[in-house]
Amino acid sequence: MAEFSVKRSARDGQNFYCKKCEVVRVAAYTSSRPGHAARKSAYDKARNIKKADEIRTKSRARYALDSAKRVMAAAVWAKENPEARRAIANAYKGRRRAQCEAGMSGRELRLWLREQMMICSYCAAWCDRHYQVDHIAPLSRGGHHAEDNLTIACPTCNGQKSNKSLLFFLLGRKVERNTVTSEIRSVAA
Repeated sequence: MAEFSVKRSARDGQNFYCKKCEVVRVAAYTSSRPGHAARKSAYDKARNIKKADEIRTKSRARYALDSAKRVMAAAVWAKENPEARRAIANAYKGRRRAQCEAGMSGRELRLWLREQMMICSYCAAWCDRHYQVDHIAPLSRGGHHAEDNLTIACPTCNGQKSNKSLLFFLLGRKVERNTVTSEIRSVAA
């Protein structure tokens, strides 16, 4: 069965001709009709331009119908291949963090963490075990994985900040900046 190509419109899903015969058949067909390929290409291009909106609408509808299937298939694959999934996630994180040459290694990050007071930089909450290392300038916005761009944040503040810039995040918060800095100073003293 591997000798036959897939043909979705066929009853059994297989092409009538084997792969080798199909190549010969198509070559004979195209050579017997000179200029056909160029005319067909021009026709397809004009049709796609003329019906671009209709094609786009149908494509989006088909994509929306299949999205649940794709999500389920991805979830099943992730459960069946936890090591591969973890490797993909770690490679992605590594690529993001390696955007700049001045990035910190894992060892440097652990040493940096030992020196830090586990107080959220944004709300001054004590986060002994439940802390997150936040990139002040997000990696997705060109920030670097370097010591001067890292800070400690509680999970709530880090989730709210997401990939916003520091200024945009602080302006959007209801907490007064002076209150936060005074609380940090009182805890540090």
